[in-house]
Amino acid sequence: MSIRPMTVCINKCDGCESIIREKTTEGLTEAGWQFIHNSTRSGFQCPKCVEAHPPLTSAPLLTEARKGEIALKLIKYKYRQEGMRIGPHTRREIGSIAKEIGISPEEAMAFVETMVRELVNETFPKRTS
Repeated sequence: MSIRPMTVCINKCDGCESIIREKTTEGLTEAGWQFIHNSTRSGFQCPKCVEAHPPLTSAPLLTEARKGEIALKLIKYKYRQEGMRIGPHTRREIGSIAKEIGISPEEAMAFVETMVRELVNETFPKRTS
């Protein structure tokens, strides 16, 4: 996709003067302009408007810890809904997946084992006498 750079803000606001090295995508980005693309409009937004009116499509900033929490909840939800098949192939499959995504097979096995135990404990809670 080629972008036709322009120095007029997509919001057509007053006072959109900012020093732009060159009228290219890189020049606008370097000067603080942000490319906005959504269903109603596409173009560059000046630094003043970026600060005053962040794009509607911007996602909230997530910390790495929060991303991990969300990922774990999504995985657990999926396994609760669809189930998890455990058989003779499971260890090999987890090892292959671990290599493919760049983590150690030992870490992957520990993670899956912990998750399976948690799901089993949720499904079959220990009875207290």
